[in-house]
Amino acid sequence: MSRKLNIIIALTVLILFNFHALLAQEISVSGIVKDKMGDIIPGVTIVEKGTSNGTVSNPNGNYTITVKAPSSVLVYSFVGLKTQEIEVGQNRKIDVVLQEDVVGMDEVIVIGYGTQRRGNITGAVSSINPEVIKSRPVTNIEEALQGQVTGLSISSTGGQPGAATKMNIRGISSVSGSSQPLIVVDGFPMNDVSTSGGGGLEGFSAQMSSFSYINPDDVESIEVLKDASATAIYGNRGANGVIMITTKKGRKGEAGITYNGYYGIQEMKKRIDVMDFSEYALYQQTVNPTNTLFTAPDGTPYQFPDADNMNIDWQDEIFRRGIVQNHSISMQGKTDKTSYSITGLYNQDKSVLMETNFQKFSNRISIDHNFSENLVVGANLNFSKIINNGVPTDGREGTAAGTVISALFGSPFRMDNNTQARFRRAGVPQVLLDSYSSSYKSDPDNIA
Repeated sequence: MSRKLNIIIALTVLILFNFHALLAQEISVSGIVKDKMGDIIPGVTIVEKGTSNGTVSNPNGNYTITVKAPSSVLVYSFVGLKTQEIEVGQNRKIDVVLQEDVVGMDEVIVIGYGTQRRGNITGAVSSINPEVIKSRPVTNIEEALQGQVTGLSISSTGGQPGAATKMNIRGISSVSGSSQPLIVVDGFPMNDVSTSGGGGLEGFSAQMSSFSYINPDDVESIEVLKDASATAIYGNRGANGVIMITTKKGRKGEAGITYNGYYGIQEMKKRIDVMDFSEYALYQQTVNPTNTLFTAPDGTPYQFPDADNMNIDWQDEIFRRGIVQNHSISMQGKTDKTSYSITGLYNQDKSVLMETNFQKFSNRISIDHNFSENLVVGANLNFSKIINNGVPTDGREGTAAGTVISALFGSPFRMDNNTQARFRRAGVPQVLLDSYSSSYKSDPDNIA
């Protein structure tokens, strides 16, 4: 019995000794870490997966680590590069090439000097969803920006299509200078466009928005940079903030021709109620009896039996049914080395106000070609032609009042030959009619 016990004890000791020796077995692995260009990468973290056992590559990119078993897996990680896992197996020397980690567009923000992850930017940045532009029939991009960015105030300088807008980021920051933010398109700053009108009416359309020359269908992304940390590269030009626009490029797998268009009608459904000729004549005879066009010198009111034929509502004369239409066609694609994007646009905003018509013709060609990994050549060619006809609406240039205000406050009759004949039949002397005509500023539709 004792002999059997001794044999069992001896076998147990032998098994425990061999198991301990197996656990004590360790494998030393070494190697060098490089990037895809063949440059060494110091500071790469190498960790045995599932443990706290790890090391870091030295300034020469070399590393050495001891693992417990051939089944151990080494994890190589470095900021900006893809994490890689390799099983040790029978290898005692493992050289690793780490690849770049491509960041998705939804994770980066385009800034003046490249791109940054949104979480790494210390300044305030707002992004505009391009779908907002696509879903609105807009003439200019700023019409789609209204109400989309916190702290960005946009107001039009006039109701005319294509008119310049006033934009402020976080309030007015200049007392005497401009408070307009800097507009940058594909890295190139844009300035406000000065225009000159005709017929001595330059003051009515002194400026046109810079956004007028951009096809909304060409916009890939819009970023609004609000703080100095994000706009430092532009110096004092970025003091009022920066609106950065990135246009579309050709994408692989998306080759083809795309058409986008719409057509609409615009009109004024409700107008301000004004006096007709009979009401206006009674008003003048009651409130202003010294007006000799309606009251005789002896105080007798003139009678106008054909008043309905003399009546005119100037709103009917200056307002009309307008149209708005947009037609855009684009062709884009990408091969292994070349990406291209070609677009054409026709946009029209025929206003409800007579003689007001905005038309834009725009073409854009964007080509990028990779000659090698280190040489990329690209070109952006843009052509825009804008025909912008408008009318005086702000009362300058000696018109006394703008076209719209004149239509509301003007006398409800046109002093032509037929109207003068009806005034004479009512008893009004021709000399008074001539005096009135000589001092009249002109009819609202004539001003337009």
